[in-house]
Amino acid sequence: MAAVKEGSSVARLVGGRGDRALVRLLPLREAAGGDDFDGRKNAYIKTGKEVNKSAACKYLYTSPKKIWKFNVFLVQAATSLEKLKVLCKEDEENMNPSVLIKLYTQAILDMTYFEENKLVDEDFPEDTSLQKVKELITVLSEPEVVVKESNLHPKHSDILGTELLECLYWRRGALLYMYCHTVTAREEWQSAKRDVLKKVKSVSLMESVTC
Repeated sequence: MAAVKEGSSVARLVGGRGDRALVRLLPLREAAGGDDFDGRKNAYIKTGKEVNKSAACKYLYTSPKKIWKFNVFLVQAATSLEKLKVLCKEDEENMNPSVLIKLYTQAILDMTYFEENKLVDEDFPEDTSLQKVKELITVLSEPEVVVKESNLHPKHSDILGTELLECLYWRRGALLYMYCHTVTAREEWQSAKRDVLKKVKSVSLMESVTC
């Protein structure tokens, strides 16, 4: 009886977050090609192609030729969230809570990877990137929040698994590092540019006085 209640409770908890994630996915879907996105997603489902999950966690931010315009990770996120929605409704009392949380976690990892690559390709825009980085770090913390709220296990790795948990840690750290690295490099460049302008201005003034 306790197991049934546990599964039902987690299904409602994860299902609600999955619905919010689907809402978050809508504008990303437009960025990925709008209506054409569905065709690509269906083709992905039919062929059964899937990126190795372990490898996906280790990808570096080297997105060639605007990879964020269409990314298989975004398709995987949409597929996972739709599957999660079905599982949470059809047999919530008997569903293994760990399966639901892991599926949600993988969807979050895939979806945010798409967003992170977009940020990197745009060189972390000065006016919006800080807020976006904070938002993504919060989203990448959601799976651990779900585990904590579900009260299933004292250790997150017991239900998420070591690999997914490490991936969440790694992704948050890599995103923060890339943001800080880009902002620091930009500030150094701007500082150097100001110094050059000051020197040019100084030389111009000296020449005008001499004349």
